[in-house]
Amino acid sequence: MTLEQLQYFVAIVESATFFDAAESLHIAQSTLSKQIRNLELELDVQLFDRSRRHASLTDAGRVLYPDAVKLLKGVQGMKQHLAPYQDSRRSVIHLGVLPILHQYRLNPVLRQFAESHPEITLMIDEVEDEPLRQGFRQGSYDLIIGRPELLTGVQSTCHLLAHDRLVLLTPAGHPLAGRPAVPLEELSGESFILMHPSSSIYRLCLTACQKKDSSPLSPGQPR
Repeated sequence: MTLEQLQYFVAIVESATFFDAAESLHIAQSTLSKQIRNLELELDVQLFDRSRRHASLTDAGRVLYPDAVKLLKGVQGMKQHLAPYQDSRRSVIHLGVLPILHQYRLNPVLRQFAESHPEITLMIDEVEDEPLRQGFRQGSYDLIIGRPELLTGVQSTCHLLAHDRLVLLTPAGHPLAGRPAVPLEELSGESFILMHPSSSIYRLCLTACQKKDSSPLSPGQPR
């Protein structure tokens, strides 16, 4: 029995389904199921009733759950007690990122980095555009993950992680529905639902529309 197996077990109980637990742990559902099965074999008990849609605990599972939670909290407390005595040379990286970790599948990448470099503490803050920009300018973040427009006028080095594609979503009965591409000029007069006005993607959309329209657009009423 390993701490990782107990963490997986607790995650399933608190997530209600194997799928949701695997998502929260950023691992494949098959890996999660295999580890739980190994735990059951070692303990010689069945922890979950797999005949139901949700991860329903058996009597043995209900007995194990509070003990597993207590043990994991104890391990975490032990680590905290030892923190003042750990190697002061341990590096800390403060990473600021827009709330896009899940969409760009960055969680597994960051987790792999942390596991491969145990000597480095990776501290991650998911924040919106303006706090991210200010945090980088003020030195609160060593690295940030965002769009290049965030750092206009700030000395920095950028590395491309992914390309974004701007798409137009319309109701099925809209005149523009079904077309492979739509020039921005044809969107004049349309009402848009965009991201929050403080976001960089909102400003990018607004700027693109303004370049195609001689009349300036109101930030609150994009056309």
